[in-house]
Amino acid sequence: MTEPIWTMFSTATAFLVGLLACRALVRRHWRLIRHLPDADCIDRAGPVDLGGASQWVSIRGHNRNNPVLLFLHGGPGTCFGGIAYSHQAMWEEYFTVVNWDQRGSGRSRIRGAQVVELEDLINDAVELIDYLRQELTQDKVFLLGHSWGGFLALTIAHRRPELLHACIGLAPLLGLRAGYSESHRVLTVAATAAGDEKALKRLRHAGPELPAPGDPAMHKSLGAVVGLLPGYGLSWHNQTSMTAVFARVITIALFSPDLKLHQIHHPLGGSRSYALGLLGEIYDMYLPDTLGAQFETSVILVSGEFDQQAPINLVRQYYEKIKAPSKAFRILRGSAHAAVWEAPGQILEVLLQEALPLADCQDAD
Repeated sequence: MTEPIWTMFSTATAFLVGLLACRALVRRHWRLIRHLPDADCIDRAGPVDLGGASQWVSIRGHNRNNPVLLFLHGGPGTCFGGIAYSHQAMWEEYFTVVNWDQRGSGRSRIRGAQVVELEDLINDAVELIDYLRQELTQDKVFLLGHSWGGFLALTIAHRRPELLHACIGLAPLLGLRAGYSESHRVLTVAATAAGDEKALKRLRHAGPELPAPGDPAMHKSLGAVVGLLPGYGLSWHNQTSMTAVFARVITIALFSPDLKLHQIHHPLGGSRSYALGLLGEIYDMYLPDTLGAQFETSVILVSGEFDQQAPINLVRQYYEKIKAPSKAFRILRGSAHAAVWEAPGQILEVLLQEALPLADCQDAD
């Protein structure tokens, strides 16, 4: 081995060893500061059988008697449970926060070519809610869904309102085709104003209508439009490219106290076939039409003011039509789609001001 190659090898090895040592120290630090010592606290994580499949569920809170907040992650397949340490600590003071790696993703991955359908996830979620109600002795739970998880949460709330204090849709996906077309429209206006010919060329090639499932162009068009959003602050407001977004999420995952080294890719999403299968299934669905406007449980919709990945205009329009026992629409300042990291404190304000009183009212009844 020549000396330059040996030098490069030694440098790379030293960097890797240093990175792993740093990772071990940071993870230990997070474990120490996240420790919940009180007897009323709960900190539990592991597999739960849901629908005949072993699925990963974590439960954390300062007081197990606090209302349950079940978080449904987006994607499909973008598991936030392993990186929840980065944004949910404040929530745990007031709620027992539950994270679930949905069937087929994250630590709930399934072997083989088993297809995961929307109905599977809805049934799994309902079974998990019943499990939590029994384990934590609660009559109802709060359902908080982000992005794709918001699509699931609203669907479950419409179908099983008796299980919920309220449904909170955080930057909720309302429909794949409608969302794509609105994102494409807003980006075209922004790119035209900026004179961004490169972006305009990509948008023209992608087209204003999302190609049908089964067409290879569907994935390319969706990727092109979503990939342009960060550059205009319309996805993760303070990141400038999708590469920067991925790098930040991977960094958060790398130092997670809950993820093993081979699991740090989980927050970036599941397999392409998994995501495209579910997105193809909901291709023609638009919740304002599919579900309608009538809900029998309270509904709280929340959007980042710059969010065009789950376009804020569509969320606002749906809110105006919704009829429910109570409803609220809140806008998170200075954030876009990645609100859990950009505005966790504002989300807590929404939870305390709009959601928590609903549990108190039902307890009084």
